[in-house]
Amino acid sequence: MLCGCAEQLGNGSISLKLQTNRPLVFIQDQLPSYTRDQIWEWMSEAHARWSAVCDWQVRRIHDLAEAGPNDYVQTVYVADLGGDGILADQRLPYNGGRRLPMRLNERIRWVPTNGNFQNGTIDPIRTI
Repeated sequence: MLCGCAEQLGNGSISLKLQTNRPLVFIQDQLPSYTRDQIWEWMSEAHARWSAVCDWQVRRIHDLAEAGPNDYVQTVYVADLGGDGILADQRLPYNGGRRLPMRLNERIRWVPTNGNFQNGTIDPIRTI
């Protein structure tokens, strides 16, 4: 379970629960048209939507050295995930790991919006 909401892994394994509702966020990379600060704005808004339904808070760090040994850190990378419809991916921690790598596909035409999508664009806030 994540934030009290069951996660379906699709492989018959048990549900996972992050052992904290206070992860840190580290933005490793930036997208071709968006800065790290703009990606943080998306992350912040997406996580704020989670906090509307459960006890969930995140805080941005600017250096991985700011994270303590017991902190969970969602690290955001930019990668070429191909053109086959993969928008982003996120790995949950396994075997006691505390890093949660998220990759955003650099090929996607990201445009933050709360309205309608236009011209093949994808809203990063809804994706995150």
